[in-house]
Amino acid sequence: MLKEVTAELSAAERQAIADALRMPVQRIARIKGEGRALWLKRCERLPWHLRLRKGAGAAALAADLEALKDLAARGLPVPPVLDSGPDHFVTPDLGRPLHHLLLNRRGEEALRLAAFRAAGRALAAFHRQGIRHGRPSVRDMLWDGNKVWLIDFERYRAARNAPDGCAEDALIAVHSVLSYGRGPGAELDAMVAAYRGAAPDPIWPIVRARALRLRALAGLARGLRAVRPRSNELRAFTETVEYIRKQPG
Repeated sequence: MLKEVTAELSAAERQAIADALRMPVQRIARIKGEGRALWLKRCERLPWHLRLRKGAGAAALAADLEALKDLAARGLPVPPVLDSGPDHFVTPDLGRPLHHLLLNRRGEEALRLAAFRAAGRALAAFHRQGIRHGRPSVRDMLWDGNKVWLIDFERYRAARNAPDGCAEDALIAVHSVLSYGRGPGAELDAMVAAYRGAAPDPIWPIVRARALRLRALAGLARGLRAVRPRSNELRAFTETVEYIRKQPG
C-alpha cells in the first residue's frame, strides 16, 4: 500500500522526538507518530576499539544526513529528512526492508517480484545520475507497496561516483540477495532484469568483467567454505560470480 510522505511534523510528533532524544542513545529507534511511524537515527557512541574498525560515528551520521538531503534534491528515491540536529535526524517509516520478503515468502509472488523490480529500477535511477550508494543491501531498500526507497548512506562519497563504483553497487546488490541462502531465484532475476533495462549502457559490461576477474577468488572462496561451511558471505560470493557470468552480455 502506498504510503503518504509528508515533510510536515505535527506538534505531537515533535514532542515524541524530543522525548526520544532524552532517552539513552540507540543508533536507530522507532517512534510512533500521529498515524505513522518515524525513525530516529542518532550518533553512535562507540568504544575506542570499535571506532578503529567502524570509524567515527559522528562522521558517518553527518555523511548519511548530507547524502539524504543532496539526493532528495536530485529527485532520487530517498526518505525526506523531517528533523535533524548535531547528533540525530528523523525520517518517516517507508515500508518493509526487502530482505523480509526473502525470509518470508508466504505473500503473493507477484507482489514480491514487483518489489524486486522496483529495487532494480531504484538503483538504476542513482546510476543514471552517476551516483553510487556504496553498499546497496536489500536491508537498505524499503518497499512501500509502490516503489523502493534506499537508505543508509554512511558510505556515500561524491568523489567516488563513477561507472566502476556503480558496477560495484550492482555486484553488492546481487550478493546481498544471494546472502539469504535461497540461491538465484525469481526475485533476483526480476531485480537484475529491471536494473539492466534502466541502467546506463556502460555499467553492465563492467559488472560482467569484474565477475570474470573474480572467478579465481571464487575458487578460493569455495575452498574456504570447507573451513567455514556456514558462511553465507562465502557461499553468496561464489554464487554471485557464477550468476553474473551466466547473464547475457
